[in-house]
Amino acid sequence: MTRAGQQWPDLQPCGTPAAALRHSRRGEPVCYPCLQAMARAWQDRTGQEYRGPQVPDPRPVRNGLPGPRPYVYRGTGADAYTGEVVL
Repeated sequence: MTRAGQQWPDLQPCGTPAAALRHSRRGEPVCYPCLQAMARAWQDRTGQEYRGPQVPDPRPVRNGLPGPRPYVYRGTGADAYTGEVVL
């Protein structure tokens, strides 16, 4: 008995572990958001540090804009609440 052509009314959206399993059940390549979700689920289950999928993000940059720049801290180093200098 095969599941070819079977419809599932309440599918989970891409970016969830359930969607990643759906991709693999259907023989489709797993999309990048689903790979991220599987990596997060593995990290939660095993207690290891999250490293993300080991493949580059194949999705195009939205609207042709450049990718986000990494965060750079430009503060004074002083705590805004107590005024204490934190290094």
